[in-house]
Amino acid sequence: MRPLVVLPWLTAVLACADAGSPPTGQATVTDSSGITIVQNHSPVWSDGEGWRVSPEPVLEIGDTTLTGEGRYVATAARLSNGSVVVLTDAGGRRFGPDGAFLGMFARQGDGPGEFRYAENLVVRPGDTVVVAALRKRAWFAPDGSLQREEVSDLDRFRALGLWGECRTFVLPDLSMISCQEDST
Repeated sequence: MRPLVVLPWLTAVLACADAGSPPTGQATVTDSSGITIVQNHSPVWSDGEGWRVSPEPVLEIGDTTLTGEGRYVATAARLSNGSVVVLTDAGGRRFGPDGAFLGMFARQGDGPGEFRYAENLVVRPGDTVVVAALRKRAWFAPDGSLQREEVSDLDRFRALGLWGECRTFVLPDLSMISCQEDST
């Protein structure tokens, strides 16, 4: 009959254990007024090996030059030579490693290399910049010149059903994902 006495005793001991100490190597996720907070209790790196943020910016680009006529920045990427390409809702802009404005690409419009609303930018090998929207993709050389473009097969997308309003994403292999409205 002794084994039956051990079970209540073990349960009482475990109930009194410090619940505030998470197991080593784990993280705690909490919600504070709609904000998710993840606290890592056992970092992978040792003291002094963690990431550091420079007190001075590595590159500075002026606000009005950056956005031009655009209202906001959609995405940006750094090329292998240190140049930066920025895609706004008004088109693309190229900046040198020092932040100097070099030129534009992927302008607004309906012509070759132009977009009504471009929302994705992917840097490919050789610093080829691919700008994509649901309707087409365009490849630009590092100097901003248009190399080629492809028009998307919208009938293929439409065959999937009604689409809700959401952002379309281009993956590194240039395939696209988007969301579909749930009719239920």
